[in-house]
Amino acid sequence: MACELLSARLISPYFGNSLYVWAATIGTTMIGLAGGYFFAGYFSEKSLSKKALMIALAAISTFVFVLPYFSSFIQTMFLDFEIRVGIFISTLIFNFPLYVLFGLFSPLIIDIITEAKENTGEFAGRIYGISTLSGVVFIFLAGYYFLPETGTKLSLFFCASLLSIATVLFYVVDYRHEK
Repeated sequence: MACELLSARLISPYFGNSLYVWAATIGTTMIGLAGGYFFAGYFSEKSLSKKALMIALAAISTFVFVLPYFSSFIQTMFLDFEIRVGIFISTLIFNFPLYVLFGLFSPLIIDIITEAKENTGEFAGRIYGISTLSGVVFIFLAGYYFLPETGTKLSLFFCASLLSIATVLFYVVDYRHEK
């Protein structure tokens, strides 16, 4: 959720902070998440959950880190389009891939945790609950602290850093578990 708020902030210098911007941001986020949920089902069926999750974490942290640098390039390409079309296409290009990757998280984590397929519903509820609560915490941290205090670029770097740390921790825990 924090990345969604931050990506809308990246759009505002070019297209404003209108209802169109928020509709495109939320819409492309939902489309991307849906795509990620579908892809996660494919990866889990192929027994690729751990590898896919690790790659997704690394890709997300990299993507969020470079987002401030290439979002302006993308948005300037669509400034001459009709405003709703320009906003939608530019957010689709730099939001959609990010949220497809985010959409992989919960289903893949559920697949990894429930390898025995016992208590799947219980684990799924916990994972989605934790995911939603962490989204709420980070949206408030981004909106009430990081954005006003550090700006958009540093806030994105903070998110990318947390995601990088999560990638390393997941790798270390998985490596130790495999030994």
